[in-house]
Amino acid sequence: MRAGVIALIILLNVIVETTIFPFLKINGAVPDTMVAFIVAFGLLGGNPIAPIVGLLGGLVCDIVMGSVLGVYGLQYMLIGFIVGSIADKFYVGSFITPMIFTIFSIFLKEGMMLLYTFFMRLDVSAYNILVKVIIPEAIYTAILMPPIFYLMRRLYRYKFMTKKWYFKDT
Repeated sequence: MRAGVIALIILLNVIVETTIFPFLKINGAVPDTMVAFIVAFGLLGGNPIAPIVGLLGGLVCDIVMGSVLGVYGLQYMLIGFIVGSIADKFYVGSFITPMIFTIFSIFLKEGMMLLYTFFMRLDVSAYNILVKVIIPEAIYTAILMPPIFYLMRRLYRYKFMTKKWYFKDT
């Protein structure tokens, strides 16, 4: 049941992110709600669920957006692993912690994209990317993080989302 719910969340997020959010640009910035969902899974579920969600969500984004297969998958998987690894060391009671993790994750994702463009020998200005893309996207995504985190926290109240698998010794 948990795998089906996660797959549905990823699919609905990609559909909304590619169809509705391009019309909701603010100063050219579009929120990356996949990062918000990965951060929420990382803070609530930890590892290994967050990197798996990141990898699957990134691969779906790669396929839908027509980019090189694996670029978003690697970025989102790394974000999920980092957030899932350090999530138990932070208090996640308020919405400030997920917003800070979201801002950090956007900077990490866009930093990896800058490295990718550097190794592809594309001529981009890091300052212009920082000012025109990274900071507005981080702020916009952080503003959308509280409702996403609220919904994910409500989803994690159900037992099927937190059930651990145990195997008996025979």
